[in-house]
Amino acid sequence: MTVCIGSICSEGNDPRIVLVRDWRGEVPEVGSTDAIVKRRHLSKEWVALLAGNTARASELCIRYESYLTKHTFTEANLTQEVRKVFHDYKKELVSSFLQTTYGISFDYLVNSGRDKFGEQFVATCLDTISRFRVDAELIIAGFADVTNYFDNTTSKSPMLCAVSENHDGDVAISEEDFAVIGVGCNAARTMLFYRDQENGMSLMDTMYTAMEAKAMTLGVPGIGESTSLEVMYPDNTLLSLSASGYARCVKLFTRFGPRSIYAVKNREEWFEFKPEYLEPLIESPPTPSPPSPDQETKP
Repeated sequence: MTVCIGSICSEGNDPRIVLVRDWRGEVPEVGSTDAIVKRRHLSKEWVALLAGNTARASELCIRYESYLTKHTFTEANLTQEVRKVFHDYKKELVSSFLQTTYGISFDYLVNSGRDKFGEQFVATCLDTISRFRVDAELIIAGFADVTNYFDNTTSKSPMLCAVSENHDGDVAISEEDFAVIGVGCNAARTMLFYRDQENGMSLMDTMYTAMEAKAMTLGVPGIGESTSLEVMYPDNTLLSLSASGYARCVKLFTRFGPRSIYAVKNREEWFEFKPEYLEPLIESPPTPSPPSPDQETKP
């Protein structure tokens, strides 16, 4: 139960990655807490934001940490290797389930199950396995060396990889602008699209937009109010949002963020209903869309 946001942006000509997360964690049948750290270093160069089942997300991070002690994520292999590590972890969980329930491994089920237990048993197991979920999500963020073959120079390029079983069959997706995971992902993603968030936006714009997107998820059950924001630099430095930076984002939100319609001055005048606003139902093109919020209007 959480929301995590990763967004690529620029400070001048230098790339940055903004990372936003809440602190809410829930233990089934026990309760919830706003003291769960959902950011984890996978290596000196790579960081992960965690969502979903905290224990499994942590175990998955350990797999990536182990991988990165012997290998390197690159622009070419990032999604492929992230996908491979996830699938190996899921296969182990499935094998553990089968071992606990039936005393057999996944490989034994596939290779010898039909001969030992029959077609129906194997079909039932495979049907159960097809619905098995790890229920852990990650945003993996970092900078990879990218070569510009035009002038034969190498620079650090920001990378985001969203790891989630909610991606229409592909568990790892490389994102060029932003990535969102957790139960609040739809609300946050909608706001980011509304603000036209993309990797060319400035650092301050992106910091505010990410904080605003997080604020829009507060109505979603399971999202914590506490929020952390960090900025990742190509040299692997992480800087946290200061009290002054937070105050600035709050001030921007009071000016540019969505407002409650129940505290509007002259509300009765603004929301007065008139019979002329409705007409008999007919098959015709729809009326024009409401004006943009940017347009100056009066009651």
